[in-house]
Amino acid sequence: MSLPVVTCQHADSARDADGDLVQDWLFLVLRYAISREARDQDAVLDLARKMDTLDREREREAFRFFRSHSERLCAAIAAPDTPGRRETLMAHARRIGQSPLQQAFLLICRLETRVISGTARTNNRSELWKGLQRR
Repeated sequence: MSLPVVTCQHADSARDADGDLVQDWLFLVLRYAISREARDQDAVLDLARKMDTLDREREREAFRFFRSHSERLCAAIAAPDTPGRRETLMAHARRIGQSPLQQAFLLICRLETRVISGTARTNNRSELWKGLQRR
């Protein structure tokens, strides 16, 4: 005998809130990669601390994924000579799971030089005057 699956509205909204936090964290990491300002790094680390302590059944210090990952990630973003920098940044990019956000992160960190066609202008000046009338 199988029981029907009952969805709880509160559980769904909790999952949505967690997804929103992850999305916010991803955008904060991207913002820090762009600005490299201390206040943006602090925002990444503050949200990471909050995310790690969401599950009240766990010990507060037992789950540190977002904090430790954010610390390594921010260090890799800030210092191009950090050992394992490329591997750390590429691992983060693979975890993003959203192609436009992933592409933006790779471009900002100078790990990817190509742009998906149609998403951004090229910097080719050879056709700069094309379509203009001659005088």
